[in-house]
Amino acid sequence: EVSIEVTRYQSANEKDTFTQHTPNRAISAIAIAKVGNQSLIISSGEDGWVRVWDRQRKVLQSWKMSANVRSLAVSKSDPVVLVPSDSGDLSLYDLTNLNKEPLRKLEPKADGV
Repeated sequence: EVSIEVTRYQSANEKDTFTQHTPNRAISAIAIAKVGNQSLIISSGEDGWVRVWDRQRKVLQSWKMSANVRSLAVSKSDPVVLVPSDSGDLSLYDLTNLNKEPLRKLEPKADGV
């Protein structure tokens, strides 16, 4: 079981939880992954950035995609996250080794398939 505590503030100007994403661009997906005994939060946005956070909201890793990222998929059996971008790219990242390079990257074929 994973729980995330979110601090409530009187106004949005006091503190923004995900200030690392580009201002005025939507955060489009959030996923939670359990890696060992640590819970990780993965967020993606219309700015093309994917970020991995710890429970204290510290950014552990960031990846810049070629286009907007509107969804994320995490695996229950393996510590990985699949990141699809609007350009059709698919990147698979290992959450146990927060590397800049994906484990695997698939790019769309020229005919769009």
